[in-house]
Amino acid sequence: MMDVSMQGIVKAPRSQNLKEKLKIISIVSDSVITCKIRFMLCNIEECKNLSVVEENLRPFIIELKDLKIQLEIVEEMLAEKIITPLLAAMSEIIVERSDRVFNNFWQTKYNNLMQSITHPIIEVDCRPEAVVTIGEVFLNEEQKTFDFFKSAKKFLEDHSEKLKGFLQSAESKKLRLAFQKAINLPINTLTVGSGDELMEKYKQLKLVFEKKAPTGIESHPGGVDFCKNLFAKAVLQQGEKLVSNKPEMAFGLAALIVALCSDFPYLTELLLAYFRTSCPYLCPIILDQSDDQTEDEYKRTLGYKIIDETVEKQGHYLNRMSGIIKLYAAIIVAKLRHNENGYHPHGLENAWRLLNAILKCKPTPEHVDALATVIRDILQVCGPAMEIGAEGPIGRLRILLETFSTDGSFPEPKGQLPNNFW
Repeated sequence: MMDVSMQGIVKAPRSQNLKEKLKIISIVSDSVITCKIRFMLCNIEECKNLSVVEENLRPFIIELKDLKIQLEIVEEMLAEKIITPLLAAMSEIIVERSDRVFNNFWQTKYNNLMQSITHPIIEVDCRPEAVVTIGEVFLNEEQKTFDFFKSAKKFLEDHSEKLKGFLQSAESKKLRLAFQKAINLPINTLTVGSGDELMEKYKQLKLVFEKKAPTGIESHPGGVDFCKNLFAKAVLQQGEKLVSNKPEMAFGLAALIVALCSDFPYLTELLLAYFRTSCPYLCPIILDQSDDQTEDEYKRTLGYKIIDETVEKQGHYLNRMSGIIKLYAAIIVAKLRHNENGYHPHGLENAWRLLNAILKCKPTPEHVDALATVIRDILQVCGPAMEIGAEGPIGRLRILLETFSTDGSFPEPKGQLPNNFW
């Protein structure tokens, strides 16, 4: 097996300064992460039964590609001479997480799929000149965020296609009610009164996804996909209806989601697809109305609900989006179960990426309220985990925002030339 661990590569000698260390992290880890992606793709393509391994292994590649995007953000900040200890720490977290993803890939492959995978020796070209960089794939930040949205829509389309066989079968009608009860009951009755209750809900749902629950799920090959779809929809609905009114309820549900997504990587991608298509600002993407779109069609793409040809009011829409955003943020900061050695399926670096991407957006007035809601909710929920210290730049930013909150405007910068200066 090719050893692509970076544990001994990225740690620069103490004598090197921070900028040199970041360059080493950026250059080496970009090449190695790319090699890992290509190596994993080669192994998937060698499988005898692609349909068997697609669900289990390809999500690891998606996760690794997401880490490459995070790394590109670091490279951009490095190019702009934004050099901080926090940036170095973020880079090392990306590197360490890529190792965990890669190790989980191999564990899943060899533990669960030995019977359907061949083991030829795969030679991977790791030369830097052969690496396809993110910059060649995504021309700019808008293209990257649009790709998130487009990929989410495509993922849901493909998933819907997978469900057709189950939905069109005669026996599915008898099974659906049992499946809905098995998924919706644990989610709708979750109160997080104790850790034991949370563990009980986790075990109930895990048995369903493992085809071990007494629901008849093992009797149809499409049953698990149907149940995962029920779970994703139920989670989104809890965000819209429950978390939007009781934000504190997000954290117990988020802990349950993270535990299950750690066990079932495909579930992570399915949930993200539902989150990003229901609230495109989580990509974030600024969608403009196309010439062939009606006003109602355009509103639907932004996540508005239309009932009896009436578009929901702006206040209700923002409150509902806020519930989705807060649940998404709670997932980001949710901690793994006690003594859990796996990796977080969607960790804190995604909050940094989202805020960074929003700050690069050029919103029109109709999108400002929604983007402001995303920034507020992400900072409210993820802020404590993102904060490194109260002094320095973070402290000055807090003072500036407090001034704006009190005065309703930002103070004019010293030295600003008046309009009639020349």
